[in-house]
Amino acid sequence: MARTTVMLVLMLFAALAQGQTRIAVASNFEAVAGQLADRFFQETDERLTLVTGGSESLSEQLRQEVGFDAFIGADKGSVDALVDAGMAVEGSEFVFATGRLVLLADKTENDQGHGPETMLREESYRSLAIPDDRQSAYGEAAAQALDEMIGSRYRVRREVKGESANQTFRFLNSGSVDLGFVPLSLVKAHDIDPGRYWLVPENMHDPLEHAAVLLNPDSQVAKDFLQYMQSDEARELIREGGYE
Repeated sequence: MARTTVMLVLMLFAALAQGQTRIAVASNFEAVAGQLADRFFQETDERLTLVTGGSESLSEQLRQEVGFDAFIGADKGSVDALVDAGMAVEGSEFVFATGRLVLLADKTENDQGHGPETMLREESYRSLAIPDDRQSAYGEAAAQALDEMIGSRYRVRREVKGESANQTFRFLNSGSVDLGFVPLSLVKAHDIDPGRYWLVPENMHDPLEHAAVLLNPDSQVAKDFLQYMQSDEARELIREGGYE
């Protein structure tokens, strides 16, 4: 009897897992994705399982055929690569937002009275945190901004590399660094004082286009969610979350 009960429970869990709609989400979009998923559930009664991570690490998981139904990436390049590799449904990809990069300090002014931009230009910071430009589109954008601001990304002193934009933000929150490049979306999600960050001009780096794509052509729920992401209601939530 006990063995039969255990088997039934395992079969139930397997059935539930098969019915889940799993969406891979770039970590910097996590807060907004959660809001969109909640609104989507209110309208459709369909729950989504959001799995977050760095855009490149998620792309690697997807290339290994880990079971996801859709991918919301932090850069268009990673989405295009999945389509080119035959790992995503061709024609389903779309750009849904453009991200913004900010230079965030641990306080509005340091001991020299410098705000974030001046701290970088005058090198009056202790350590500068930057997302890994090999793993993060925001890291590459930060490197391009450094080329513009100080002549070369390689002139940075006391640099701390984060594996992702989220980890870079955690370095700043922990107090281990006093200056760093992070997405505006993370600043908005944590309601940070605008005096603590400088919005990097868009002409200092390549556009940070965020794109999404369908992975499982048989998932109607995933199709519906990606369609919802393009609605006026969803676009407003995305704008409020720090995207354009």
